[in-house]
Parts: sequence; structure tokens; C-alpha cells
Amino acid sequence: MRKLFTQLLFILIPVLSIAQNNGSNTHTDGAVNALIDNFAVKLFSIQAGGGRVETDGLRAKFGATYCACVDGDDATKFMSSGIESISLLREGISLVIEARPYIIAPDTLYIKTDGMIIGGDYEFQITPTNFDTSVAACRVYDHFLNTDTLISLSAVSNLPFNVTTAIGSAAAGRFSIVFYPTIALPINSFNINAYKQNNNVIINWETFAESNIKTYTIEKSVNGTLFTKLSNVDARNGNTNNKYSFIDKTPVDGNNYYRIKTLQANDNMRYSNILVVNFKTQNASQFVVYPNPVQGNTIGLQLNNMEAGKYVARLFNAVGQEVYTNTITHNGFNESMNLQISKPLTFGVYHLKLIDIKGISYTQNILVVE
Repeated sequence: MRKLFTQLLFILIPVLSIAQNNGSNTHTDGAVNALIDNFAVKLFSIQAGGGRVETDGLRAKFGATYCACVDGDDATKFMSSGIESISLLREGISLVIEARPYIIAPDTLYIKTDGMIIGGDYEFQITPTNFDTSVAACRVYDHFLNTDTLISLSAVSNLPFNVTTAIGSAAAGRFSIVFYPTIALPINSFNINAYKQNNNVIINWETFAESNIKTYTIEKSVNGTLFTKLSNVDARNGNTNNKYSFIDKTPVDGNNYYRIKTLQANDNMRYSNILVVNFKTQNASQFVVYPNPVQGNTIGLQLNNMEAGKYVARLFNAVGQEVYTNTITHNGFNESMNLQISKPLTFGVYHLKLIDIKGISYTQNILVVE
């Protein structure tokens, strides 16, 4: 939970490592000191004799006034062909500087590499500043090697890698960086579901043996990243099962994402899993993955108005390697089913394709979290 204070909310977290400003080490919302968390990454090419040549760099910054979108606070990357370079990829745009909100849920930086030389040896130099214990951990994921490396948030880290002729080694999406907040997700003893009913979306959630909960906030997103408040509901508490419900009367045409934020008595906040409800027009044919992000090795599918028949399901990781294939049978109309992956999926972005007997494919992107 990001260490913010406003007139209504004080969250006190001990400091791990943070630059001082006017004698204060507290992040503020609306900003007395307006401290910014900075995360700089430099790319070095390692020469035959062991020398290091800096080829490129990027920076992510986290602050109270930034949004999880591409806007004027971000800086676009100007790419040069034939030169090894790195950038942050967001909404299909390459950025040299990306500004994002303070980290209160798992947050991913998507590293894009360009111009990497086959046979080349490289190194990331990662320099974090101003991070405190509201961010529990940072990991760099190598989707080619299927490895992850814990990165210090208080000291410089160096991460070597090389590029080979193997498929995926030079892939632009080989690396991603994930920040994990101190507050664990999802909420224990908490069930949530959302579904269409006529022209509305019904969001239901159930808690077990509720204790020391102030309020629940229903939040909605149309892109799965930037959420806004729909309504607050007071918690009932008590040693019993409590059931809650909310009706969204204004769903958008397309995907509607929902989650529940819980405010506890100690002012800590936790978030439920994210659910998606699709409101495409009646004639649209597609499928939706739910919940998304995915945890574990079970992928839930909701097929909407797709023709009955057999489909080949193929799952690819971020560097294009196929990690799962199977044939499924769809009975027509709207149907829900699960894909059971035999091996646990590592963290990262995956691409799921359903291909019908005519060769027409439908694709959805999936984020797998730990």
C-alpha cells in the first residue's frame, strides 16, 4: 500500500530507503514534498575484453499525480535502426520515460528491446531511488529463459544476459519488470462474480467471518488498467457470511472490468481479483478470458455467440513459444469452460488463440500473475 496521507487517510509504513526532502520522508498525495519514485534502466554492451559500453537507457517514475495511461507526462522513444536500444512499451507506444501512479497493486513495465546482435553479451544496470516499504518486491522476468530475478529497491543491480540464435532469445518482448505492493492480493475468504443481466451488469461478492472492515468500493475499468470508483458499500462485519450486490446500469460496448477495494479498520487497502464482462453487440463473435489476470494453471473462457463446433486452442508466451495446445468443442451460443494447463504458467503476458475449422482465429491477451 503506497504510503500516502490525505485529510481522511493516514497509512504509516517504516522507511527502507528514501531520499530526504525538507526533513520529511513521507510520500504525499497532493504533495507537500511531491516525492517521485524513479526506476532507471541502462543497457550496456559487453565487449570481448570485458569492457562495458552504454548503448541506451530508459526511466519509469511513479507519483501521486500520474495516470496509468500514455499522456503528456510520458516521453516517446525515437528509435534508431541498427542500434541496440531499449524502451518501455505501453498501448503499442515505445517510451523512454513512463510516468505511472504509485504502486498499490502488481504493476508491470514491459521492456522492448531492438537491434540486439546475435551472439552479443549485454547487461542491464538498474538504479532505483525513493522506493519505500510500501513496495514489497521487484522482479525482472526473462520470458525466454523462464527465469525471474529479485531486484533491490535500495541499491544498484546489474543483470547480465546474452542473445543467441535460439527462437525467442532476441524477441522484443523478452523482458518485463514487475513491482509487488506490500499488501497481499487477493483478499482471503472473499468471493466475487459479475455477469450480464439484460442491459446491466450484476456484481456480487461474499465474505466469510468479516472483521474490522470499514467499506467496500466497487471499481470499474474499460481497459483493465485504469480503474474508477462506481460506489461505496458499508461493511456489515460479524462472524457470518455476508453477501453484497451492486448493479452497473451503464456498461460500455466491449469489455467491462470490475474489482472490489476493501478498506480495513487500520486504513490498509486490499483488492479482489479482476473480473471482465463483455458487452459486445449481439452479433459479435469472440471469447473472453476470465478472470484476467490469471493465477495458477487454469484459464477460464467465456465464448460469446461463436459458431458451434471444434476449435483449436493455442497458447503462446511473450516470445512466441507455444506452451499449450488442445482441441475444444463449443456447443454454440454463450458457454463457459476452463482450459487446464498441464504445467504451471510463469509470470508474464500470453496470447491465446482459438482457431475454427475454417481457419478463422480469435485472439485474447492474458496476464499470468503469481
